[in-house]
Amino acid sequence: MSRLLPAIALLCLPAIALHATENTASVDTDLVKQSVSLRDVAMQNSKAWDILESLTKEVGPRMAGSPGDQEAVA
Repeated sequence: MSRLLPAIALLCLPAIALHATENTASVDTDLVKQSVSLRDVAMQNSKAWDILESLTKEVGPRMAGSPGDQEAVA
């Protein structure tokens, strides 16, 4: 049994690789370009990091409907 599992995994690899290739090929190139552009803009300044830091350090835990949740939204 211990030799059977690796053999099954090896037999499945071509199918997994084909599936991944098909999914990658069908990705909308405009969406990829937009994603890359957003990433590049985000990496040029620290605004997103500053917001994240504020939410985690200043507001703290915020379960839905809690005062912390309302403060985070504000």
